[in-house]
Formats: sequence, C-alpha cells, structure tokens
Amino acid sequence: MAPNATSLAPSGSGAGRGTPANSVPGSSTSAVIGVQYLRGVAALMVAYFHLAGQHPTYTAFFKQHLMGFDTLSSGVDVFFVISGFIILVSSRNLRPGGFLLRRLMRIAPLYWILTLVAAATALLAPSLFRTTVVSPEYLLKSLLFIPYANPGQHGDLVPLIVPGWSLNFEMFFYLLFAVLLLWPLRLRLAISGAVFLVLLAAAAGLHSLGRWRELAFFGDFKLFEFWMGMIIAQLYLGRRVHLPWWSCVAITVLGFAALVLGVPLGLLPAGSWQEAVFLHIVPSALIVFGAVAAEQSRPMPRLPFLLLLGDASYSLYLTHIFSLGVARALWSKFGLEAVTAAHVLSFAVFSMAVVILAAIAVYRWVEQPMLERLHRLLKRPGRTPVSLAAAGKADAG
Repeated sequence: MAPNATSLAPSGSGAGRGTPANSVPGSSTSAVIGVQYLRGVAALMVAYFHLAGQHPTYTAFFKQHLMGFDTLSSGVDVFFVISGFIILVSSRNLRPGGFLLRRLMRIAPLYWILTLVAAATALLAPSLFRTTVVSPEYLLKSLLFIPYANPGQHGDLVPLIVPGWSLNFEMFFYLLFAVLLLWPLRLRLAISGAVFLVLLAAAAGLHSLGRWRELAFFGDFKLFEFWMGMIIAQLYLGRRVHLPWWSCVAITVLGFAALVLGVPLGLLPAGSWQEAVFLHIVPSALIVFGAVAAEQSRPMPRLPFLLLLGDASYSLYLTHIFSLGVARALWSKFGLEAVTAAHVLSFAVFSMAVVILAAIAVYRWVEQPMLERLHRLLKRPGRTPVSLAAAGKADAG
C-alpha cells in the first residue's frame, strides 16, 4: 500500500511551485494528480474485494454477477507500482537514515494505533473479531512488520490487521531502497533489478526446501511492481515520454481491463511467473504509466472529491476492514439480510459509503493532525538531521 504524497515535480519543472514549506504529507498538492486519483481508486478496489466476504450468503451473488470481482484485490499491485514511482522521485536526494526515518514516520503511527485497537477489541469483544488470534508474539511481530503464520487466517503470513501484509512488503522495499541511496541515481534501477532477481532465486530455493516461509515471503514477483514504478519514475524525471493524451488514457484503460478481467482460466498456470507478469505486473505498470504520461501531455483536471479520496487512501486501506464489520453489524441489526439483487446491491452501496466516510474521518481527525505534528517535529532545529527541503517537500510511498 502506498501512502500519500505531496509534490513530485521533476527538478527544474514548474510543477509544484508555490507548495507551502510546511506542506503536510498526504495533502492534495501532488504534482501528479493522476497518481493521486489512482491511489483512491486502488484503495476502493481492495475494500470492494473484501466486501464479498462480509455476508457468506451474498458472496455467490457478487462473484456470479460482477465480472472481475475476484481480481479487485489487485488494487494492491497498483499501489506497489505507485510506491516505486513516488519513492524514486521524492527521495532521490535523501540519505539512507533520513529516508528510513521519514518512511517510518509516514507509515507506522496510524498502523500501530489501529493494530493496538484491533488487538484490544479482539481480547475484550472476541465476537467482533471471530478469526483474530492475539498473543504477545503476534502483536509484537505485527507492530514490527515481521511476517508470521497467522493461525486465525489459516496460517497465511499476515499480521493482526490482514491488509497490513502489504506494509510488511513495503517496509522491506524501503530497507532495500535505503541501501540503493548509497549509489548514484543513474545506477539505482540496474542495481535494484539485479537484487530483486537474486531474491526471487533465493525464495524459489526456500520454497523447494519447504522451509523458512517467512523469509521466502520477501522474494516475490511483486518486487518487480516496485521496479516498474521506478522505471516509470526515471522516464518521468527525464521527461522522455511524449505521447498523445488520448493514447495515454487508452493505455490506462487497457491496464485496468487486463488487471480486472484477466485472461480465461487455464491459459496461464496458477502461481506461475507468467501469471504474475501478465495478470499483475504489466497491467499495473500500464495503469500508472498511462496516468503519468497523460499528465505530461496535458494538465489533469482537479476533482476535489477524488483528490480527497487519494489523500485518505492510506486511512481507507487500513480502516476498511473495521468499517465493513460495522456496516455488516448494522445491516444485520435492521434485518436487511434477504438474498435479493436489491438487498445485495444496497448492502454494497451502504458498506462502501461507510468505508469512505470512516476513512475521511480518520484522515481528517487522526492521520492528518498526527502527520502535521510529526512534520513540525522534524523541522525543529537540533531535533533531527533530516532535511525536509532535500526531500523536495515530498513524502510518499
């Protein structure tokens, strides 16, 4: 999952000028407005995917009548490409220690708060979290972004807040990128690609041995979604993309079609590298590339609601499991569980409305104020060697 950004203007460009010096990470001042929109859309895709499992009696309807529903979890793939793009653009002038501090400050506080809330709720009201298993070990590993076999999720390598598995992956990418900052910008793409290939080979070896699943977790083809984002960032920084606006839009639409509709079952072996590349990596990269290229072709219109949704995308991603549970409880309380098309679709609309409103509320009243305070703390003289100006007034990933 990719948290929000402020200004991502390439060096020497006019984009992003006038951004306040105290611009808060997560505000809608992003120079790449299309990427801001994509964050909100990707978060909604993941939330809508999880909607199907809220009422078992509704699941069959969703899967039967909504084509591509099972593939909406691929919103995470879009996030990973966005993360690779923004991290390369916004952090190219930072040092490793400063970069990691900013990343931790951006990702950890809200995630830690919600993880503690989930753990406390599971202990005090276990009926609300029927599959959540809490122990000191599991809580600590969740807070430290360490994968573990979660007994409440059939042994899958997910934390207490299940969508947090992508944050475990993000933090690993940040560690790798921090090391890349020791090399010149022109070499980072080649070095990261080589490292990712080595990690894939090591993970394949661990899988064949049936050992160290937790380590093999990090050697996944999703690493190349970050890498594709970095490639797009290099093109963006060099202003090397000159395509007609309509073709950029067509590329993004094609990417979404390939990501959501996929290919007929059986054409690509399940779990194969072909499936990873052609159903996830390439479509997600096309989506982000099309959005970035379109904005280099002509200015993107500023739509306030979509900008706000992009700002609140991190809150939405982390809170939607809670919000869907509340929506389900309210739906059941008022006896609206009949299995008809009208009831199912009404439940979907109601649930997504709850998800969006809750995310905006958490963003406005929790995430944004917390980031403002941390941002001011970093800017105080003598508090930290991190230079906010060196980061291009940007914070993303």
